[in-house]
Amino acid sequence: MVSKQRFTINVLLIENDIGDAFLVEELLTEIQQFYNTSTLFQVKQVSSMAEGLKIINARDFQVAIMDLSLPDSQNLDSLERLRSQAPDVPVVVLTSLDDEELAVKAVEKGAQDYILKNELVGNILARSLRYAIERDRLHRELHRRAIIDDLTGLYNRRGFFTLGDQEFKRSKRQHNNFLIVFTDLDGLKLVNDTFGHVQGDQLIIEAAKFLKETFRDSDIIARIGGDEFVILAHENTKDSSTALKKRLEDELDKYNRRKKLKNRLSLSLGIASFSPETTATLDQLLSKADSLMYLHKKEKRR
Repeated sequence: MVSKQRFTINVLLIENDIGDAFLVEELLTEIQQFYNTSTLFQVKQVSSMAEGLKIINARDFQVAIMDLSLPDSQNLDSLERLRSQAPDVPVVVLTSLDDEELAVKAVEKGAQDYILKNELVGNILARSLRYAIERDRLHRELHRRAIIDDLTGLYNRRGFFTLGDQEFKRSKRQHNNFLIVFTDLDGLKLVNDTFGHVQGDQLIIEAAKFLKETFRDSDIIARIGGDEFVILAHENTKDSSTALKKRLEDELDKYNRRKKLKNRLSLSLGIASFSPETTATLDQLLSKADSLMYLHKKEKRR
């Protein structure tokens, strides 16, 4: 007889009512014992929002069950605080019959599901938790696809502006500097026309690899057009624009010599600086870097 593979789901239960907490744990235990399911639920119960917020990032929880009426947190504020602390943990709301309208609003605010306490049944609870985990996974995968460029694995235009706007606001708030690097892959049209689009795509992929090798993990690297890339780079030295341009040119020369590519990589660059005192928007910085990139491209053609 072949034994079933066991899957463990770690559940954080935030419930101050001892009876309700006991019932949830008993139901999930019964599911394992009487339905011979391959899923094992490991439940950690806490009785306050403060305890929940403290533990949720310290343990690997796949899902959280929470009551919206806790001693130290009430209504939608409870959900918002938990989602803010651990946005990657799906939440199922547990509520009484007279709070169903509030539970529906909680789903609209980001909870994956809700269950009325008077309808607590083992298989319904288990199914709700499994579905919550799967829906959350699908949602994150769709979000990832929406901001990732399929060809290179870099961020796409939407991804760049989503993360770039966050970084822009953070840098303003924390008085940090950064650079916007706009780079264009030289000669892509010629490669496409001469060798075909497969070779052109390979050149784009090589450009992306070079940028990922050259910049830090904390920098935001994106492909925002066919042959156009943009990087938000955390550079803080006084002459960082000049130094970065020189470093990129040196690293590109080394990359070409090391890789011995059929089609040599050539990039035109434009760099715009951000400081907390600037009044320019992210769009304006990108436009400035784009203009400087075209000047660099013209200089290379002389």
